[in-house]
Amino acid sequence: MKVSLMKLMRVVAAITLLCSGSLAYLVPAGSCEPSVLRPRAFLDRQAENTPFKVANQLLLDIIGKKAGAEAAQQLTEIALRDLTRGERLHILGLARFAQKDNKPIVALQVVERYLGALDRLDTDFDVTAANMPQIENAFIQHQNARLNNGPSSLLMIPIPVRLPTGQEVGTIYVPDIGGTKLAVAEVILDGAKGVTVKVTSERIPDECKKEAAGGALFDFVARNIAVFIGSLRREGAKVVSMVVSFGAKQKAIDDGEVLEVGKWPQLTGILGKNPVALLNDAFARAGLPEEIRVAGFSGDLICALYAGRYIDSGCDAAFNIGTGINGAIFVPAGEVHNWGDVQPVAGEELVPINIEMCGFADKSVRRNAYDKVLDDQSGTRGIDLFEKMTAGLYLGELARITFAALVERKVLFNGTSSEAFSTRGGLLIEDGMSAIETDT
Repeated sequence: MKVSLMKLMRVVAAITLLCSGSLAYLVPAGSCEPSVLRPRAFLDRQAENTPFKVANQLLLDIIGKKAGAEAAQQLTEIALRDLTRGERLHILGLARFAQKDNKPIVALQVVERYLGALDRLDTDFDVTAANMPQIENAFIQHQNARLNNGPSSLLMIPIPVRLPTGQEVGTIYVPDIGGTKLAVAEVILDGAKGVTVKVTSERIPDECKKEAAGGALFDFVARNIAVFIGSLRREGAKVVSMVVSFGAKQKAIDDGEVLEVGKWPQLTGILGKNPVALLNDAFARAGLPEEIRVAGFSGDLICALYAGRYIDSGCDAAFNIGTGINGAIFVPAGEVHNWGDVQPVAGEELVPINIEMCGFADKSVRRNAYDKVLDDQSGTRGIDLFEKMTAGLYLGELARITFAALVERKVLFNGTSSEAFSTRGGLLIEDGMSAIETDT
């Protein structure tokens, strides 16, 4: 059963809202608190309210001067690890009230300083109940505006490719140029909605992201394809279809042009170029046989959308929240008016749309001081602001900037910093944030 365009756009907007509050260690306030995202062990403890009771008792012991610095440290650790924002505010309020008109208690001041800083962070990163419908409505307005050739921060790129039926048969070799890794896959379609996939991946070297003309990147892709196909020892012609993670206008399955390079600002030389031609040229430089040819390309989310549609004819949307962030949806053909010089596919009732939501910008999406510092230091100031607030590529640096500010205010580590917190890029996703997330 197909959903209406408005309902589909609201689903997209809802996912956008989820991303807006994606810093998992900062919990939104009040009824918007996503407790369903918390670990099962936390929910079990919360039912008994044990952490909150322990925190309350520690606070009473500090107020009654039965305990001191050690209790204050234990209380702040419990507050950071186990308490909801409402519970932390309760503890903070009691701590402030206890100090009013009384001789200051040093341990209590420590509690107040830490919990006060956490409260300010909650406020800085919060997406309130009142703010949510504002973001949702703004996102829908930007979608509709672009589809009707109006001003919008969303590209909403229509793709002139026929919808899959689930009956397609064949073998395709797919290089997927992601934000940090190149995946190369052999995809076999059986014509009955079945798929067999063999895949390998390798991290894309930094130098490939810095050579303006893009030759280093596409040569790297060509070498990996040659090695992968060679390892499979397949006979006959090899059809290659490329997946790209940068914004591209698609005129046909094998023709288009790169519109923006987003996360790789130094690859300016590929702007306006056809990705298919760039990779075929790399094949020629690598000396690959003519039987290996690039037959087409598309954006990663369009590919995800089509893969879902091949398996399930009810699939209407696809999203990626990883190194970058983007979405793709099917829109009724009569609602799409931003084709420009691209010719739509005759007879198709639905049009695949690459939203390019990384650049979503609206006054309803509040950027805090940490977001602004990250943008200023990014080298792409003012570009892809929404992605910088939400996507994995930037999450480590955003966390580092936040932690560094807390260290500077002597909330963390008594004001003593470390190389990871004081060096730009010192808290990378792979080496820093992932380790923190998996640390038990």
